[in-house]
Amino acid sequence: MMPLSLQSYKQFLQQVPEGEVTPEAMRRLADLKLQANSVDVPEVASSNKTVTETYSLDAKTNPGESKVASDIMASNQDLLAKEGESEKSFEQRSTAISKTEASAVPNLPGIDELNEEELAASNNAQEAIKLYLNLLEKYPLYERNDQVMYQLARAYEENADPDSAMNVLNDLVAKYPTSVHYDEAQFRRGEIFFVRNKYFDAEKAYAEVIKFGDNSAFYDQSLFKKGWSLFKQSLFEEALDEFLTLIKVKTQQGYHLENGGSKTEYQRVKDTLRVSSLSFSYIGDSDAIRDYFDRVGHFDYEYLYYDDLAQHFLEKRRYSDASKSYVTFYELYPFHERSPVFHEKVIEVYKRGNFPKLVIESKRDYAARYRLDSEYWTYHDVNNYPETLSFVKTNLVDLAKHYHALSQKSKRKNIREESYREAITWYRAYIASFPDDKDTPNMNFLLAEIFFDNKAFGDAATEYEKTAYAYPVHEKAAESAYAAVLAHQEFEKTLVGRAQEDAHIQMIRS
Repeated sequence: MMPLSLQSYKQFLQQVPEGEVTPEAMRRLADLKLQANSVDVPEVASSNKTVTETYSLDAKTNPGESKVASDIMASNQDLLAKEGESEKSFEQRSTAISKTEASAVPNLPGIDELNEEELAASNNAQEAIKLYLNLLEKYPLYERNDQVMYQLARAYEENADPDSAMNVLNDLVAKYPTSVHYDEAQFRRGEIFFVRNKYFDAEKAYAEVIKFGDNSAFYDQSLFKKGWSLFKQSLFEEALDEFLTLIKVKTQQGYHLENGGSKTEYQRVKDTLRVSSLSFSYIGDSDAIRDYFDRVGHFDYEYLYYDDLAQHFLEKRRYSDASKSYVTFYELYPFHERSPVFHEKVIEVYKRGNFPKLVIESKRDYAARYRLDSEYWTYHDVNNYPETLSFVKTNLVDLAKHYHALSQKSKRKNIREESYREAITWYRAYIASFPDDKDTPNMNFLLAEIFFDNKAFGDAATEYEKTAYAYPVHEKAAESAYAAVLAHQEFEKTLVGRAQEDAHIQMIRS
């Protein structure tokens, strides 16, 4: 059977007496004209396939359903965040309204496909508008007038007449609260209100969609945009409630917040966390996060809020606030698996801010909290955290060598003595924590060296001998054995009587 053309459809309406099928034919003819005005015909199939596939990651869809939600959710590189994105650009991008496609046209009896040339030639949304208006006027009791109004609003949008589109949407939601198009109509009302800076009205429209829960394809987006609507009214805590609900919805859907899903989903989560950070920054700082979750209840992904807020402050070079966000978290949750990671980030923040004293203080605190004999490791298997283990090792080396160098070069006696004690502490911590590590003999050798340099010859001799004989053969073994003899000799010189004789025997033995 040859496909019917738009012209054939017109002839059908002109030649067939009015009857029960007339309004249906009028509606579908108008739909065809609207679709012709909205899509590039040769790419309709491939475009819809892409949109539908992308949308299926974020929400539910049905055959023949409007593609507005899928278009909004579609993975579009232009809608993804750019590196170094400003707050203004972030707001514009994350709240942007994507251009929506016309609804897919249901098949009519006897129609298998459309004549592409005629479809492309019929490109005037005004014709569709006239048909829809005529249908509504002549057939006010037509059972599908909610869909007619839904498409009429879309036609007005295509015709760059948002005021008329809004009027139709208002009538639709008022007259047809049980329509299958109700949630989308409310969402589109919210979008129009939002663009017009009518954030209170936008908030109310999005709230109507949210009542449907995840039965609506617009649920996630409405939570996000309602949160933004509240944010724009400076109702930051109320906005946070909506953003938190969205984050929890994603986790309940099985989405892994740090690396799961499509680019669009990932960006949505990142954007939700970022606008949450903006909200917390206006309320206060990391204390605001702590107080907020004390009020609403704690949950597993709370650490993401502290991390994102710290990054927000770091971008603004507010190093103290950035470090405070991390510190607040690991002091609240000292045994959380993320606490060492956040502590490492504090050290990096101080490095970026060029605060060497704070770097060392933070390293000392880190070493005390996460050295292998600390309480932290009674809650975790160290073998499951190789990156943390590596940082613990590096941190102990840094501390020991820092204080060793300071004990040698400082001109102030009290600093030299304090640094000497600190170096010994961290050398011993490394040796005790990593007795079988390939670098441990060298750390033991340096411990012996600092004892020798500070005239603690007895301790030096003991550590030189341990370095020489307690480990598998290594490059410092022979040097350590010889140094042990010298240390015994020096130690002997500091003694008298029987003690000196015993020390001499030890020197000979060594």
